[in-house]
Amino acid sequence: MVFISPAPGHGHTIKYLDRKVSRYIALELNTFMHQIRKLCSARGFTVRRQTEVILSCGAEDVSSELQEPNSVDTLISIFTLCSVPEPEQTLSALVRNVLKPGGYSALLRARVE
Repeated sequence: MVFISPAPGHGHTIKYLDRKVSRYIALELNTFMHQIRKLCSARGFTVRRQTEVILSCGAEDVSSELQEPNSVDTLISIFTLCSVPEPEQTLSALVRNVLKPGGYSALLRARVE
């Protein structure tokens, strides 16, 4: 199972991932947050085995970076979309270009309008 998390910050969701997750992809523009690798390693995800991928790109560039369009089973976004300028376009790009047909997405958003 392939899991993607846009702007995961320090990676707090990693410890809650099901053991069925075989690949963890983080979309993190802030390189100071790349300390997330320590948590990934503790859960068995590594760059060497290509089970951990940290991308410093926006949602619109993910599919070309992954070179595997529509290859993600699960998309979890926690308090992310409230901090991007165009949340609808960001989410649409991820669902359309990254998530598998029939894939699962879960969103938790802090901003109320």
